Amino acid sequence: MKIQDMCKYEKDIKKYSVRLQDAGTGESGSGFVLAYHESKYVYIFTALHVVLGTLTKVGRDLNGDWNGSHFVCKGNEIEYCTLYQELDEGYLEYKTEEEIKEIVYKIDADVRNDNKKRNKDIAVLRIHKEKFSYDSIFEEKLYCIEEEKLSDDFPFIGIGFPNGKDIALKLEGRSKRWNKSNKLRDCQAVGMDSEFLEKMKGFSGTGLVTDYMGRLIFAGLVVSCDYDERHQIFYAVGTSEIVSKMKTKGWEAPKLYGKGMPPENFLEKVCCFEDDLEYMELPVKRGLTGIFVEIDKENKPNILAEKEPFYDIPKCTSERIACPIYWKGRYWILYIYRAVRNLMEGNQYININGDKLKIGYICTEGDGQAEISAVIASAIRKNILGQQIKGNCILVWQSEKNPDRMIFQKRKFKNIVQSIAESSESVKLKMAGYDLLDGEMKTKNYGIFHIKYLLEQLDQCQSMDEVNVRVGEVLEYVWQ
Repeated sequence: MKIQDMCKYEKDIKKYSVRLQDAGTGESGSGFVLAYHESKYVYIFTALHVVLGTLTKVGRDLNGDWNGSHFVCKGNEIEYCTLYQELDEGYLEYKTEEEIKEIVYKIDADVRNDNKKRNKDIAVLRIHKEKFSYDSIFEEKLYCIEEEKLSDDFPFIGIGFPNGKDIALKLEGRSKRWNKSNKLRDCQAVGMDSEFLEKMKGFSGTGLVTDYMGRLIFAGLVVSCDYDERHQIFYAVGTSEIVSKMKTKGWEAPKLYGKGMPPENFLEKVCCFEDDLEYMELPVKRGLTGIFVEIDKENKPNILAEKEPFYDIPKCTSERIACPIYWKGRYWILYIYRAVRNLMEGNQYININGDKLKIGYICTEGDGQAEISAVIASAIRKNILGQQIKGNCILVWQSEKNPDRMIFQKRKFKNIVQSIAESSESVKLKMAGYDLLDGEMKTKNYGIFHIKYLLEQLDQCQSMDEVNVRVGEVLEYVWQ
C-alpha cells in the first residue's frame, strides 16, 4: 500500500486524536483515544513523558481537548497503566514527596535519553466518561498487533497536536523496521523537509494507524525523534506490551489481531483475485468472479476457519488464519470441487480414473522461498503427509511467491519421497526406529500442483465450459 492510500482514513483517525497538557509543568503532547459505548470509561494512550507529572502529583491538572470536548482531570481522577513497576499505585502510596520526585526524575531521564528504556515511554489513562460530552463517545473496531507480524516497510498515518497548538495536524510516513533489541520502531516522516525537530514537538503520544489486510491496526505511539533531521526519522513504541498489561489489570483493551481473526469482507476489501484473473478472457473473468461471490456467500473465512487445519508447512511469514493469500487459495479449492462433475459422497471426494481421491490444500513459502521440494520435505518430516493428510490425495499448493517448479505428478512424487527417505537425516531416524516410508507414505499416493500452474492452464480458455473441462484435465494430469 502507498502512503497516499492512507489518507482516506484521515477523517476517521481525527476522532481518536486528543490534545493533552499538564497545567503545572506545561508539558504538552498528543494522545490516542479508545471509547466504548458499553464502558464506564474512556481510555487514552499517550507517551509517558507527556503525563508523568500529572500521574505522580508532581505536576498539576491534566487539560485535554478531544472531539470538540474540553476536559480537566486532577491526578486523583485518573487511573493509569504503565510498564514501570515503580509507578504502580500501591508502590507510590507510602513514598514521601521527595522519594516520588526522585522516581519521576529517574524515569523521565530513562524515557528521554536511554534507548534501551524508551520502549517503556507509554501510558494508558482511564478516565470516567462523565468528564466528556456524550456526543464524544463512539465505538470503532480497531485492533492492535504483535509488532513482528507487521512488515518492516508499511505506510502509516497519525493525527497529533504539534507545539501545543489547538489545531490537529497529520503525520504520515513509512515504517523502516522493528528493532527487537530495544522494542522500538524506526519511522520516517514525509513532508517535513526543514525544521523537522521543531515540527515534531507535540507529536509525542500520537497514535499511528495502518491498514493491514483490510483492517485498521493501531500500530504504535510516537515517543522521540532522531537528532539527524535530514532523514526525518522518529521512533514509535509498540502497543502489544501495554495492552497485555491492561488485561492483567482487568481493563478493557483493543483486540489483538491474529489467531481467530480471519479477514472481514474478504472479497470487498482485499480484491486479491484481481491478479489471478488478470490475463483471462473477459467471459471467463466474469464467470469466475461470479462464482467466487457465490462461494463467499456460503463459505466466508470466519466460517471455514472453525474447521480449517492450517498445516504448519513450514513456518509462514504471517499468520495463516489472517492471511488473504491463504483464503484466496482456499476459495480456489472450493471452485475446483464445483468444476469437477464426477464427485463422490457430496464434495468429499472426486473420482479420477476410478481412484477415490481427496483434494488437500497447503499454503506456504517453503524454507524461506517457494520451492516445491522443500515444501514436500517439510510436510513429510512434520507428519503432515501420511498422518494429517492421508494418501490418495491431490495437493493444491498456494504461496505468495511464484515457484520455479509448480507440479509433481503422482509417479514423480514417489521419487521425491524416496530421496528424502534416503537422506542422512532420515537414515538416523530409521536407525532410531522411525520409518519415513511407513504406513500411508508407503502404500498410497500423492500428486501436487501450485495454483499458479492451474491459472496458466486457464489463461487460454474462452468460456466457463472450457475452464471446467481444463480443471478436470489438470487433475487427471497430476494423477498420472
